[in-house]
Amino acid sequence: MVSSRIHRKGSGLKVCYTGCSLTYGNELEPGQCYTELLDQHFNFKSTNLASNGNSNLSIFHDAIHASQQDYDIIFVQWTKLFRLGVHPVAGHRQNLTLIPHHGPQHDSEYHNFIFSKSMKSKLMDLYSVTNCAYGMLKDFMQMVYALQQMDKRFVFFSGLLQNYWNTDLDQPTPNQLIDLKPHTREMLEFEHNPDDKILSLWHELQHKYQQLDKSRWVHMFPSIDEYNVDFAGTHPGPMTQRIIYENFKSYCEKRN
Repeated sequence: MVSSRIHRKGSGLKVCYTGCSLTYGNELEPGQCYTELLDQHFNFKSTNLASNGNSNLSIFHDAIHASQQDYDIIFVQWTKLFRLGVHPVAGHRQNLTLIPHHGPQHDSEYHNFIFSKSMKSKLMDLYSVTNCAYGMLKDFMQMVYALQQMDKRFVFFSGLLQNYWNTDLDQPTPNQLIDLKPHTREMLEFEHNPDDKILSLWHELQHKYQQLDKSRWVHMFPSIDEYNVDFAGTHPGPMTQRIIYENFKSYCEKRN
């Protein structure tokens, strides 16, 4: 696997980064983003395709585009599940972040159109019905599986995935379903489904999770959102970026 060569400091490997603002380095000073730290340490020749607000679907498309180029490693940072990728005009892409119902409501700009709070709320209601967390997580794992089957150059990082992406997936199904984590029970609509339905849904997710090649991940659990230690404005700050960098180095040592 190409990723096993990352440990070769000074090798000058050609690397591509894909992701959202976490990887783009939004609100950071030059030299603080983990991508720049990795470039300096490993002497990477890198291209950064990440962009602010990228959805997982957009990142998936970016990764496919990168696979058509002459890179040694393609680094794929996944983002929040609740982001809707939209394509208003040819050559222009924008994403909307749809915050779950318990989050605050804000106006959102979409290309040259602004959603009011009430309009965004209606959009979120419709989106929540047609794209539940369970379905979004299943689709996400299908995208990961497709990329890992497509190309050995992909290396994945959990980035800003919500806590629905959690270590319950890596554990045996408990004897008592009530022992599943609260957000897992929420995702499976625990209060509205009988046990056999919950087990069916859960086993389907676990099957998809078991298909993932864990050796291709710099870090699977938890997401950065769950252990942020500092912020640069509203984004993970330089100390958190340093943690990501250290995780990547640790991954390289294990691959060595």
